[in-house]
Amino acid sequence: MLQAEQGQGSATFSVEKDSVRQRYADEVASTTSPSSTVRTLPTLFEEDYDVKQLLGQGRFAKVQEVVRKGTKKRFAVKVMESSKESETEMQLLAGLQHSNIVRLHQSREQNQMLYMILELCSGGTLKSWIANRYEQGVSKMPVYMAPSRSLVANCLWQILDATRYLHEQGFVHRDIKPENLLVLKTSFRPQLKLADFNVATAFQRGELMTKRCGSLGYMAPEVVKGSYSELCDLWSVGVVFYEMATGMRLWPSTQTNQQHYDQVLAEVPLTLQSNEYWRHLGDGHTLAQELLSLESSGRPTASSAMDNDWLRKYALASDE
Repeated sequence: MLQAEQGQGSATFSVEKDSVRQRYADEVASTTSPSSTVRTLPTLFEEDYDVKQLLGQGRFAKVQEVVRKGTKKRFAVKVMESSKESETEMQLLAGLQHSNIVRLHQSREQNQMLYMILELCSGGTLKSWIANRYEQGVSKMPVYMAPSRSLVANCLWQILDATRYLHEQGFVHRDIKPENLLVLKTSFRPQLKLADFNVATAFQRGELMTKRCGSLGYMAPEVVKGSYSELCDLWSVGVVFYEMATGMRLWPSTQTNQQHYDQVLAEVPLTLQSNEYWRHLGDGHTLAQELLSLESSGRPTASSAMDNDWLRKYALASDE
């Protein structure tokens, strides 16, 4: 058992067996298959871009690959109904310039639909990157080929740096999760891009937000309660950290909303499923405990998290 000291909502790490690894891989496989379906671009874009394959589709938006005529440069176009949330996302992205945040190149609105021409990230999502690290073991059960400490730390560094920049600009994301972290292109050491800002909002330091939003399994306890600051994003980063290191979900994906809320609001130390991959992180556990502090006052800011000795040692080093 990996036992964390109690205080400021520290997490308790204990060993639990679960089939969550299989569910995680199955869940990704069922949601990341690209389609060949295409949709016509608005008239304002037709002269400049050719539409290629559909890259992904969710409840509120679809993303297609497009190629700019003449230059042959590839982009992604995100198509969604025009709404207060989509307008906010467009305006927010237009003002952001960071190597770990997806870049907005152009945007148009036509017939109550919003079209955003974005930087193309052809490597999928961090969720699919994690799922692709599963291989069939001797027992024919999927085995997670855990990334090295330096690879996990480097990915975590990128996520924290994007979060730091976003907070410094006065915005909170509120939905950081593997699906919303895009991989620029397939490579051993991925470059991550934070995306999907449809529930992001501006915040004032010292003032609390109240709207419950985000994704099940990644919402901080204080978001469920309806009284939170930008530090809610650091909780989400902690959950992503755990998933990258272990290939497992922090909470079973089979939980209902109410079951999850009840567990988060129980205000007891977290019980994290541990395995040899998690133990392999060594002193990285300390940073995880801080990010997953039940009380937001016990969490570091993104900037201070980046000063963690373990993170700096491995994130900035060549791979092991």
